[in-house]
Amino acid sequence: MDFLSYHTMIETLSRQINESQQELLNPYLGKYNLTFLQFQLLRQVQQVRQITVGKLAKVMALDASNVSAYCKKLEQKALLKKVRSINDERVVQLALTEKSAAIINSIEALMLKRCQLSWEAFSQEDQSCVLKGLQLLNQFFDNVLKEGEVLE
Repeated sequence: MDFLSYHTMIETLSRQINESQQELLNPYLGKYNLTFLQFQLLRQVQQVRQITVGKLAKVMALDASNVSAYCKKLEQKALLKKVRSINDERVVQLALTEKSAAIINSIEALMLKRCQLSWEAFSQEDQSCVLKGLQLLNQFFDNVLKEGEVLE
């Protein structure tokens, strides 16, 4: 397969996977009046300890001013809080509230329950293949980034 075909297929599959995840999550998110993006932001805050708005924007590949606005909305919903760094008071880090942590845990438990039977229907070989493929794709992009050359 030539690289252009590979690239197009990867972009298409990535978009389809993202759309499927969103479709799976939307019924659960609606119960808490959350959007898919808001939920993703909260999950990143949960996963990346001591994260700032700037780091969150970078991780999510979004503009920092947009992420700041999303964070303000999540603060107003009592789902996110800002905490000054103990080491440097100029640094403001994001943290989940008890309410948002409970919401994330509840939604993830329901999603795991919903997806588990389909995952178990895959053979061990297929499960390993899916994981290996994702690991290789991640390694591919890591290698591209390590090359460091940005073309214009």
